[in-house]
Amino acid sequence: MTPSPKVDRRRWPRKKPSECPWVIEARLRSGTEVRIVDISNGGVLVEAASQILPGAMVEIFLAAADQRWLVKGRIVRCHVSAIMPERGVRYRAAMAFSEPVSILDELSDKVPGTLSSYERMQAFAEPAQVLLQVAP
Repeated sequence: MTPSPKVDRRRWPRKKPSECPWVIEARLRSGTEVRIVDISNGGVLVEAASQILPGAMVEIFLAAADQRWLVKGRIVRCHVSAIMPERGVRYRAAMAFSEPVSILDELSDKVPGTLSSYERMQAFAEPAQVLLQVAP
């Protein structure tokens, strides 16, 4: 039997942190710091020092030089990604956002801190039910 070709079921293209230089910090609302592995309009894959239980509803803070956002979602999977003598166990968790966000497309080619007030208002107006701007 010939194996079937692998089909990419992703709805949105993934972006590496290097493709989103405006994201300078990411952490869960619980305070857990996470490192973004990749991110899309529909979710994010993060690495953390602690396990994040699949099925858990979580909120992730994303921070730029002069902006912060809070995005809600659900952890769909989590697994051990590495065991390192100097850093211990590392976990990778996939989070599906509750609602798709468009901020990645709108800000992907902007340099942090260069958005005008009008551009910021336009970028954040549409997904307001998902992205909550948090005061610095």
